[in-house]
Amino acid sequence: MRRLFAIAAAVVLAPAALGACGGGDADDGTREKGLPVVEVPARWATAIASSVPALTDASDVVFMGRVARPLPQRLEHLPGRANGGAGTEFPISAFEVAVESVMSGSLTAGTTVVVEQAGGTEHGPDGAYTVVLEQDELIRPGWTYIFFATWKENGTLTAPPFGRFAIGQDGKVDAPGVWQRLPAAQELAGLQMAAAVAEIEAAGE
Repeated sequence: MRRLFAIAAAVVLAPAALGACGGGDADDGTREKGLPVVEVPARWATAIASSVPALTDASDVVFMGRVARPLPQRLEHLPGRANGGAGTEFPISAFEVAVESVMSGSLTAGTTVVVEQAGGTEHGPDGAYTVVLEQDELIRPGWTYIFFATWKENGTLTAPPFGRFAIGQDGKVDAPGVWQRLPAAQELAGLQMAAAVAEIEAAGE
């Protein structure tokens, strides 16, 4: 089983930013209501996105799925430089995703999976806020994505920010934010969904 991504080396956690964090809870949509955002520095393993074949090969599964609903948050211990290298507890958001098509790996269309992402809503002395890893936009319920994902030890899936491609209302693939500069994103951005699926399937052969 591959253990690629999410972050190359360790997450660089900022103690000052996270010192007031409390326990995670269910995502009730508050992150869409203008909450303050704390962005935690992170080092992403972008070398795996040197091409669509490279990103596909680095992934356990590649699939298109619609994010059905958020699930309760939890806390996970992530490594880092905080607390003398001991890392810190970090909120983990989870989402139920309906699998619509599979381009690579052992999933079945018509089933559901849980996709997890570091980040979520936290509560401090000054109220609720959203905490995310650097350049990692939170997954949006109701949206359809192409996920380049890997299995976690708890049986859920995770994908880096440059391994989640939203499908726009026009049916075209949208490259994720600042990651548009990466070769794999440049190859897929702007393609109609069917063309992107065909390209990814060919990359996995």
